[in-house]
Amino acid sequence: MDVRALDIALLHAVNGFAGQWPLLDLVMTKVVALYSVKTLPLVLCIVWLWFLNDTQEEQAHRRNSIASALLGMFLALVVSRLMQNVMPHLPRPMHTAGLDLITPIGASMDELKGWSSFPSDHAAMSIAIAYGIARESRRLGVLAFFWAIVVICLPRVFSGFHFPSDLIGGGLIGIACVYLVTRLVPRPLDLRFPLENTPYGKSLFYTATFAVLFWIATMFGDVRSISKGIFEVATLGDVQYDEEEAGTGSGFASAANLDAS
Repeated sequence: MDVRALDIALLHAVNGFAGQWPLLDLVMTKVVALYSVKTLPLVLCIVWLWFLNDTQEEQAHRRNSIASALLGMFLALVVSRLMQNVMPHLPRPMHTAGLDLITPIGASMDELKGWSSFPSDHAAMSIAIAYGIARESRRLGVLAFFWAIVVICLPRVFSGFHFPSDLIGGGLIGIACVYLVTRLVPRPLDLRFPLENTPYGKSLFYTATFAVLFWIATMFGDVRSISKGIFEVATLGDVQYDEEEAGTGSGFASAANLDAS
């Protein structure tokens, strides 16, 4: 069995559970799409590690490691978005002819039209964060990886939003980017010390940190929608939006369906 055939076989194996139990469909398409369920637990792990009581030296090391991992996560998001935009377009499984996928209750075949499937930026971000957490806490890391794989990634295959290879590719990008940044920029927080000597420096730092955590919790939905719109205008001269897509939130017109991207 070649790689493509294996990819499709795994897709059908997971999607095959759709349409059998309405409660499962609703959980996989609606409940896990809620940010408080999907990504907030990962953010809470970051906050827990940041404020964990320890010696000053160990706390400084841990916070720098977390900050480096978050920079790696940013890089993973940029890389995955660039790859989706510049690589040959790969239709989502639900839009690929001949696959005969089951549409779960709560999902729509019109979702994510115009969005390339490979790689998954959801997988890139969530696996990057989980890897960053695992670097500082094995126990929390196991939970974070479990959450990223089962709650964030698996429902994308279940609903036909991604092939398994999209998620594997995104996850590898996330791990590689975090590994690279933590090696190249091991102490990013040292850059904040001049800022903290200013009257409002500490307030500015933690205000910015709160904003970053908010964007992580919402999977950078606004940012990804804007970046796609900018790319469409820059390369095509117009935003990809027409009457057929008006109700689907495709392209730059809406960020509503980014939950499934």
